[in-house]
Amino acid sequence: MSRKYSKEFKQEALALCEHEGMTVAAVARDLGMPDGVLYRWRQEARRDGAEAFRGKGTRTAEQARLAALERQVKVLEMERDILKKALGIFAEGRR
Repeated sequence: MSRKYSKEFKQEALALCEHEGMTVAAVARDLGMPDGVLYRWRQEARRDGAEAFRGKGTRTAEQARLAALERQVKVLEMERDILKKALGIFAEGRR
């Protein structure tokens, strides 16, 4: 069974790893967890910076922007299709 750790706990654990003379393995051993977990957290913190450890379902700013753009594309495609149909209807009336 996997344990759930808060964002603050993860940040504090990583801060312990930064202390002089402390290794990731030593911190993990002191906290009673596998050192691979701390290595993964460190990698995530380096990759995502301030947005690391968002929790489930929380998007990054980039992911939210992408989702908004995808919604906008769908709306624009629907508007385009409506205009195409309207053009076809008006073109029939001119014949």
